Amino acid sequence: MLLEEIDGLAKLIDESVGDADEADSGTECHPEQDAVAAPLRWASVSESVGRRSLHADAGESFPGLSRLLGGPSVLIPSTAASLAVHFLSPYRVICNGEPVSGWPNCRGKRIFNYLITHRHRPVPKEVLMDRFWPDVEPDNARNNLNMAIYGLRKLLGGHDGNRSLVVFKDGCYSIRQDVEIWVDAEAFMQDASAGTEFDRRGDVAAAIEAYRRAEAIYQNDYLADEREDDWLLEVRQKFRNVFLAVTDRLSRYYFDDGRFEACLWTSARMLAVDRCDERVHCRMIRAFARLGQHHLAVRQYFACRDALAQELGTTPGVEIVRLFDRVRRRLDV
Repeated sequence: MLLEEIDGLAKLIDESVGDADEADSGTECHPEQDAVAAPLRWASVSESVGRRSLHADAGESFPGLSRLLGGPSVLIPSTAASLAVHFLSPYRVICNGEPVSGWPNCRGKRIFNYLITHRHRPVPKEVLMDRFWPDVEPDNARNNLNMAIYGLRKLLGGHDGNRSLVVFKDGCYSIRQDVEIWVDAEAFMQDASAGTEFDRRGDVAAAIEAYRRAEAIYQNDYLADEREDDWLLEVRQKFRNVFLAVTDRLSRYYFDDGRFEACLWTSARMLAVDRCDERVHCRMIRAFARLGQHHLAVRQYFACRDALAQELGTTPGVEIVRLFDRVRRRLDV
């Protein structure tokens, strides 16, 4: 899937929701559902979570839930790919079954990541020069690029016989097209797209399964530990938008199905990315209340209030304030 398609996918997932999630937009009472499992002992509410691992953050906020849901998946390429690249989990590159280590320099590694990200289109050498040596004279930038590519080819060539994974043709660099490549970010997008298609067909069970696979892949932001290059910030935000759309859809399904623990887990992962989303806070407040954890529902409201004040300098909206009042009075929500 090309990067240009990512924004469209996030929008498509959002549009597929329609008006199905009345819990986020109103203050109506909702009857208790019988299919609620025994409440877990929630230790605390995630008020501010870091970027180490979104799975880990949710797990620490809700101990015991990881075991209930099977925990975060350790993803292994489904095919015997010659090259496997992990961008949405702890960074690693596996070439012909061997982990790639000993990167010759930082620029070579960053160029490799850029070529993999844009691997469906050859990248002109001038683009790489401008991206990675913007303030260097063209001749020097060209020499620097040649040295970085040489080191990259030498490293990857040791894992792939005598044929380099990085090729140069018609003034452009690219990853060899005849190499079988698995990239976790592409698998994430494929599952997110599949979930959207199942949604369109009305196949809820299949949509949930596809969204769960996508959610499991996204363990942290795209190349979370890399420096803040301009191109990377844009790509990272695109994937983040799709992740939020996927988890929003998934948590809605969980809530509607009375699977409140799963709803809380998925919602906590959303707040690890955007802690100011009042819709998610409302959903968590309702889920806590449905589980009989009214004190945690109250705490969730204050977590929302603090996040809005600290990050946006605003106060909670009318809907969540009304919801908070109902929870305090132990009314159905």
